[in-house]
Amino acid sequence: MRLILFLSAVVATLGLIAHNNYMQIHEMFNKAPNGYLELLFTIPVLILSYFLFRVSQKQTDIMQDTMHSQRAFVFADGVKADNVTSADLKLRIYWKNTGDTPPKNLILHANFGLFSSGMPDDFNFPDYGHQRRIPTLLGPHSELTSTPLLIPLPHIDEVIRGNTHLFTWGWAEYNDIFEGTSRHRTEFCYQVNFEKDPIEETKLHVIYSSHYRHNGTDEECKPCIT
Repeated sequence: MRLILFLSAVVATLGLIAHNNYMQIHEMFNKAPNGYLELLFTIPVLILSYFLFRVSQKQTDIMQDTMHSQRAFVFADGVKADNVTSADLKLRIYWKNTGDTPPKNLILHANFGLFSSGMPDDFNFPDYGHQRRIPTLLGPHSELTSTPLLIPLPHIDEVIRGNTHLFTWGWAEYNDIFEGTSRHRTEFCYQVNFEKDPIEETKLHVIYSSHYRHNGTDEECKPCIT
């Protein structure tokens, strides 16, 4: 008799769940013997809640992985020098975006400095030159060269002789196209040397290497300033 009562309660409870009639289920809980219906209802609800939580968590993980894999990633990718045709050498930074999406509000800045005995360990990498923040366009899987840094030729001769050390440093700041993501920053610092072309006197070959400081992304960098 108790088994028949229990099975009947199962059928009735499932029907009530299907019709979303919480008040009737609650009333049956109060009348059910030994709490069978309460136990029967609670276990499926817990299982369903856990399943929905796992699905939601999986969807969140997939969205985060998609944003991470497709987001813009902008960084300095080397140094280029234009041929010498005037009183200055034009030094340019290669910028590259390896992401599947373009950055938003991309700001780039580059500097250079000349040091007689190398860059000091406590150098704080200041920003020189024009401080207007003009957004730049850079498409997915694209690159561009910076506005030239003008270095007087007598300083270049001193760098070639080893009497002066040339460094260039800078940063990029930008947003993703994805809403709700934080602003990104990458930093670079190169030591730059030159070799004269044995055939073309006005042509210089650039030799550069990453400095041990001021090279990083996001949390490895200074706070964003734009």
